[in-house]
Amino acid sequence: MKISVEKGVTYCLCSCEKSASYPFCDGSHRGTDKKSIRYTAPKTGEIVFEKGTIV
Repeated sequence: MKISVEKGVTYCLCSCEKSASYPFCDGSHRGTDKKSIRYTAPKTGEIVFEKGTIV
């Protein structure tokens, strides 16, 4: 999944794949061993996010 990002903005991405706002974290991981992935974009553009991993 491609996500548009802006330089300097920090995004909280979902690692549990249960978020109603996937690929963004909404806290649905509570009670699991998963944590949100914080990503600060070094430049404006797109990133690829698959199965809880930035590729």
